Amino acid sequence: MKNRTVYRAEDGEHVGYVVPAPETRWQALTVFGYPLGGPAAFDDSVALLEAEGLAILAERWSVRHGEDWFTCRLVETSPEAVVVRSGPRTSASTSGSNVLGLRC
Repeated sequence: MKNRTVYRAEDGEHVGYVVPAPETRWQALTVFGYPLGGPAAFDDSVALLEAEGLAILAERWSVRHGEDWFTCRLVETSPEAVVVRSGPRTSASTSGSNVLGLRC
């Protein structure tokens, strides 16, 4: 078994990955590798990603930077990095001092 990239059927949008898990199960991961749900059958893991893989990115997240934790919104995500915005503004702009790029 090897990792599989999952694309949403209706528009081809990359929604995440499924990776092998113990006991011939599969783990759904977001586009930047955060586990979504628990190990499940392959088709169930793919269905979870198609249903929630992008929606979960719009939620508030907690990020640790050094010793500090802060609440943020994801601005950009990829398998290599995540850009977040902290603070009260929820704009998708990547300009400003409350934007932080994190490597995955």
